[in-house]
Amino acid sequence: MDTHKYLHESLGTQYERGLGLVEGTGGDDGKVAIDGGRIHDESIVIVIVDGGGSGLWEQELGNTSSFAAAQIPVYYRSGATAWRKYSAGDYPFYDNSGGDNVHYNSYSAPNWASSAASSSAKYIAMWIYGFHDISEPVIAIMGQIESNTLNAAKNANTLETIDFGTLPFSEMKILYRVIFKSNGTWAHTEDMRSVSNVPGGTYVPLTHPISEPTHSEVVKAGFNLSGGGTITVDGSYRVGWTQRMIVIDAGRGAHFSTVGFFDIDQPTSGVITAVGGGTANTWTASGIVVTNWESLYYILPIGSGSASIAANFRMVGYTSDLEIPDDWILIAKKNHDAGAEHIKFGVGIQLNLSETWVQGTASMIKYTNAQAVSAVEAAGLALASTKRIVSEDEDLTFIFGRAQIDSRFADMMTISHRDMSTQDQYAFGQINSGGTYINAPTGQQVHFHINDIMKMSMSASSLLMSIPIAMSGNDISSSGALALKVSGDNDDYFRFITSSNQTRMESIGCHMHFRVPSSAFAFTWYFADTAEFELRVSTFKPLTTGADLGANSAITWNVVYYHSLSDKTCASFVGYSDDVLYNMLKAIQPRTDGLLHHDKNNRNSYFPHIDMATIPDEFAVIADEDYTLKEVPIDVDGIKQKVGSIDFKKGDKCGINFNTMVYAMNELIVQLYDKIKILENQ
Repeated sequence: MDTHKYLHESLGTQYERGLGLVEGTGGDDGKVAIDGGRIHDESIVIVIVDGGGSGLWEQELGNTSSFAAAQIPVYYRSGATAWRKYSAGDYPFYDNSGGDNVHYNSYSAPNWASSAASSSAKYIAMWIYGFHDISEPVIAIMGQIESNTLNAAKNANTLETIDFGTLPFSEMKILYRVIFKSNGTWAHTEDMRSVSNVPGGTYVPLTHPISEPTHSEVVKAGFNLSGGGTITVDGSYRVGWTQRMIVIDAGRGAHFSTVGFFDIDQPTSGVITAVGGGTANTWTASGIVVTNWESLYYILPIGSGSASIAANFRMVGYTSDLEIPDDWILIAKKNHDAGAEHIKFGVGIQLNLSETWVQGTASMIKYTNAQAVSAVEAAGLALASTKRIVSEDEDLTFIFGRAQIDSRFADMMTISHRDMSTQDQYAFGQINSGGTYINAPTGQQVHFHINDIMKMSMSASSLLMSIPIAMSGNDISSSGALALKVSGDNDDYFRFITSSNQTRMESIGCHMHFRVPSSAFAFTWYFADTAEFELRVSTFKPLTTGADLGANSAITWNVVYYHSLSDKTCASFVGYSDDVLYNMLKAIQPRTDGLLHHDKNNRNSYFPHIDMATIPDEFAVIADEDYTLKEVPIDVDGIKQKVGSIDFKKGDKCGINFNTMVYAMNELIVQLYDKIKILENQ
């Protein structure tokens, strides 16, 4: 019997081991790498190896550990019956060097063609085969359908749907169906190495696709699982691990791991494939939820390197028929008995809800969350002098008794009472550039104390001080007028203002009083640090010979009371007759109570005080408030001067506006002079 012919017509090309596939990520998305391995072309053993093509069945297959892309040619149908090939490149599909969407093998009767997908959102299948070509034993056959969704592509692209026509070869073994999005990114890989194919493309799954030596080793692998770092079961039975789990010392070679071990890393995203009625839960950075009586498995990538493959995890249930293949190993399973729920892990530990295993600790379960909190509360938190709590640039709040330290507000840190928890309520703050702030909440004050005694307080509207200001030679300055106000009164105040090379004092909306304690003191005017004039109770005199108070600089003026709060302009007396002007001036009379003014320069010189009530309205100064004119000299007894007081009421005439009076006298003199001239001319 011709054994080769028998095997060709009955079983066809068969897979033995190896030829694992890894998809590229990041900048390598859309590329694949394939491990070496074996297939049987009937009685011929084809050993496929990675290399430059100088040996039999040697091809650049890339690197599945430190990723490098396999160089795979793409075959497609053309015309009515022909097959054509695109030369091997970094991608197992054709897209005209990135100029087109991924091509599919389109058909328009009676011809086949290589056509770009109609949009970048389509899904195209590529079929990866191993066959007997001695220089390119791994090839890709272009899919013949473009689909709108990934699920549609999975359902539509089966071995039965491929129209091979007249194949230029029949000694080939299906390895993978890889689905790409038509923009050139990877979407899905189905491992079909365990599928038996015969000429014509029949699709018959085998129960035991791997050889006996491999069967023994993968069974042992389930007892050889360790690692995982910190393993956690949270409050929703989400299981997670922080370091790799590893299968090691269970064999090495193309029949198992080509490097002697498999890493099993926890995925952080994506939906798991569910079988046997399991739940297709989603991976997160914290792991995946295992519900009810379900189990988490990992498919060992037999014949490949150590790299963990996220797509190889399965969530297995018990409600649908399923036979677990030998290369699946248990990672975790949940016991769902009421009152005894827990997760059992393949690494040999068992955790209850909200428990954590910390690798390297003396006990399997270090602390539950509640136990950890209780332990810290009981012992207190004591750090060695070389230790510190570091959580840089995090938004954190620390509460120590009534004190709160906060870093939730951008680049600012704050200190406050714990009841003052919002950003505008802090007491002390500093930003990353060094700006430092003292603050009080709305309606409160900032208090400055010495020995717990208040020395100064500040609110939004005032500054209260119980001590004098010591400036140490520095100035109090203002960008505008410097105003001194009574709290709550914004209408009446005193201010200093400097403009146009002059400085002046102004009283706004109120009287301005300059006061000395008694007649023993004087007001003195200084110019360039030299005393020039002096004002006392009854005299105003120059203090230097250069000071000028009139034609005679040595004169001392007697003080005559003058009071006015408003400027008077000299009324025009042109319309007044000389008789009227004369009578106005004549109306001014002395007081009748005997009060006399005493000239201190001439003790024998006296003249009566004016009776203010007799001053005409045109010359009068009106008192705008009640006041008393004190220390008015009234008599002389030897060398002692006696004084008295004069009371004025608001509205009383209290003084003479000498400007208007002199103007009236001037007008009278002019008119009398004109009359004299007229009489002289007569």
